Amino acid sequence: MKDFAAQDLANTAWAYATRVFAVQPLMDAIASESSAQLNCDRGHEFCSQSLANTAWAYAVLVLWNQPLIHALSAAALRMITSLRPQELSNFSWAFANLKVSDFPFLASIAASAMPRMAEASAQDLSNTSWAFSTLHFCDLPLMDSIASEARSRIEDGDSQALVNTAWSFSVLLVRHEPLISSISSSAIPKIADFHSQGLANTAWSLATLAVSDLPLMEALA
Repeated sequence: MKDFAAQDLANTAWAYATRVFAVQPLMDAIASESSAQLNCDRGHEFCSQSLANTAWAYAVLVLWNQPLIHALSAAALRMITSLRPQELSNFSWAFANLKVSDFPFLASIAASAMPRMAEASAQDLSNTSWAFSTLHFCDLPLMDSIASEARSRIEDGDSQALVNTAWSFSVLLVRHEPLISSISSSAIPKIADFHSQGLANTAWSLATLAVSDLPLMEALA
């Protein structure tokens, strides 16, 4: 592993995570070498995509490695303003999936994401809101920015993105009427694609936010 460049390490981790194939000795070796490189003068070799992909890979495989996570977040903080929306989304999703409550890092992600919200995809918006709500970290300016942007992108998302967005705002008790209305109008034509958990979570979200949307409730029923 010591002969692997930063990109080699990130690509290998990403490849195994994409196939959801966790080889523990390999992933441990990648984590150890990545941490060592990030903590020395080779840290600059990791580009923002390599950092985000590595965090995403370990989260997909649900592999907790504290030295690696700390090294990744420290490196990401140094270049936070240059991270693209997808990379910011991947980092927040990874930390949420690994149950890492690094609130200063999340606050930095939120501050960096808001000015670039228009560049985010529907999936980025959904993943980010899901991550912040999963970690119970409510950044109201961020959630307002996500809501405003998601309204124009809601048609681009699949049924899971709709469910996750509604659930996220409900968990954080952020009632955004225009967003809920957009989710409702988009969800009804896609209701056949909802899994049982999605149906239940959407109904729970409406009840939690005290939203009386009879057409959507009838469709869910």
